[in-house]
Amino acid sequence: DKVGVYFPYGMVAPYPKQHGAHNPCPQIGRRAQAIIRIAAMEQALAQFLESLESRTPTWLDDYDLPALRQLEGEDREKARTRLIEKLAELDPRAPRALADMGAQTAVADLRKQLKAGSGRFQVEIALALRQLEGFGGAAECITGILKAPQATDRQTAAHVLSLFQGEAVETALFEALTKDPDREVRTNAAISLMLIQDIMTSPV
Repeated sequence: DKVGVYFPYGMVAPYPKQHGAHNPCPQIGRRAQAIIRIAAMEQALAQFLESLESRTPTWLDDYDLPALRQLEGEDREKARTRLIEKLAELDPRAPRALADMGAQTAVADLRKQLKAGSGRFQVEIALALRQLEGFGGAAECITGILKAPQATDRQTAAHVLSLFQGEAVETALFEALTKDPDREVRTNAAISLMLIQDIMTSPV
């Protein structure tokens, strides 16, 4: 009897079927899978790096996080290094990406920029530090941004405060709801207050 290795276009290369003979197909399959995996990783890295510099609407709020999550080893480290650089440029998307990849080594850089940043950038850093190390000052930092001069920064702060609880948070949100001149800030504050109250009154 003879068996064969199948090639494209239906060609078959026969070789004798012998007891204990080594079939090369599994090794070929594993090599092919490794090549495909490397190619996919390279493509994911390229896509992620492209999203760092893109100004298209797709990447206005976030980088290509699905591509970032595919990275491993050296490619992951390359991405982390570029994110630290973007953090130094005060890009508000960088803290969220660092938190998403669980970059504990970025905590010192995030803490440094927390003092230098403002507005949405500061909000994102506080949230990233909360996720990475349980930063206890996140709520206080974000409630302070409800006093920021830019309405868009106050809108962001009022929105994300729904993630927190406590009298200080509720007081700051109620003040924003009743006194802020921007309608969207007031709307976000109202929604956050309702979400907090639901969380706090729900049975455990």
